[in-house]
Amino acid sequence: MKNAPYTSIFQCGILIAGTVPCANIPGTISATNNYAQYGGSGFGTLGFAPNGTGGNYYMGAGLPATSPNRVVLPNVDPATATNPADYYGSEILAMDVNFRPTYVEQYSLGVQKDFAGNVFGVNYVGNLGRRLVGYPNLNQAPYNCPSGDTCTGGVAPTPIASLPTTVVSTGVSQGKSSYNALQLSLERRMAKGLSGNANYTYGHNLSNISTNGEAAANIPNPDQFSCVGACHIDIPASGGKYTVGTGWQSYDYGNSEIDVRHRVAITLNYDLPFGAAYTGLRGVLLKGWATNALWLYQTGLPFTVENSTSTDDGGTYDGFTNSPSRPNIIGSLKLAHPGIHQWFNTASFAVQDPGTLGNEGKNVINAPRVTALNFSLFKTFSLPRETSLQLRAESFNLTNTPSFNPPDNNLGDATFGVINSTIPGVPPRQIQFAAKILF
Repeated sequence: MKNAPYTSIFQCGILIAGTVPCANIPGTISATNNYAQYGGSGFGTLGFAPNGTGGNYYMGAGLPATSPNRVVLPNVDPATATNPADYYGSEILAMDVNFRPTYVEQYSLGVQKDFAGNVFGVNYVGNLGRRLVGYPNLNQAPYNCPSGDTCTGGVAPTPIASLPTTVVSTGVSQGKSSYNALQLSLERRMAKGLSGNANYTYGHNLSNISTNGEAAANIPNPDQFSCVGACHIDIPASGGKYTVGTGWQSYDYGNSEIDVRHRVAITLNYDLPFGAAYTGLRGVLLKGWATNALWLYQTGLPFTVENSTSTDDGGTYDGFTNSPSRPNIIGSLKLAHPGIHQWFNTASFAVQDPGTLGNEGKNVINAPRVTALNFSLFKTFSLPRETSLQLRAESFNLTNTPSFNPPDNNLGDATFGVINSTIPGVPPRQIQFAAKILF
């Protein structure tokens, strides 16, 4: 096989229950990163050097020579691949042997009513995602915090005791999502030079797979903390009492990062009626005018407040730092007058006890709304031989209304809760002029 279009990466872990062993898999062992790897990026490549220190190799050229940073083997030695000592202090990427393909169910029901040339519609749409992919750490150490007892911040040995600092990120098809929405629409068909559409959506998108969850959907981060099995969730002001969660599947189920609760979009196109009967100079100046407008409004995307430093285990989790965790909510998140200098009640968050998870849900605060009004005015001049000249003036974000990004969401930052930027997709007011020849 020469230059085969092999574009994926297969990484494997040690022999533990529910993972794929590395034994007898052609590939390479990185002497610096300590994991077995088969495949590579690009077309027809076999392996790549750790940390970008080497190049890719074509299958047709055979296996590359041994280098200081790479030990190349036609077949991985089972004794090496399954020896925990060879993986100490590294990350292992594995796949659940019960992994199943992701699937999506979609359904809808709608009704429309025509009246006087207009159409009004009511629709319900739904979407269920099942077997979504997450990467929990199956070697996550359980906490020594039995339900109802005081937590000391200590951690028990990892499930694989011989790998106390090794993350075993395992791809599992246990995630889920749901979307349900009510859609209202009103369409005015062209009549007397006027047409338009008005659409409103009330929707809710939930998921337990995200980029900031306990089982991140992206290729796993070696610092990604994972809530596997029973996890202790802090109860604020309880004197060291904790509830026991049932894993990331429930702990991370909440508003998705693309949850837009309300959205309104209105478009209008109007051929101005005056001047149609005029001729001569007055006709040239007064007739042929038209305008259109687009107004968009939607609620802001949700976001999660995170601790700015590792607190999942008091910073003592066997020598490596965990990803930011969610803190506790100890009060109301709302402010009477939120603004860019303080978008939510920052005093309502507190760092949870060491060795526990905070009680904050996922994506519980919404960023500011997004809105924009686009407007254009144009004049068409008739020219000989069925040709016309159109002069256009177009404005984007006519009212110059800013749409802001989410605020700083890192508890402990000096600018926590402060908004300091706008959304690039909604720029300040822009006005442009154009001319078109239509033929």
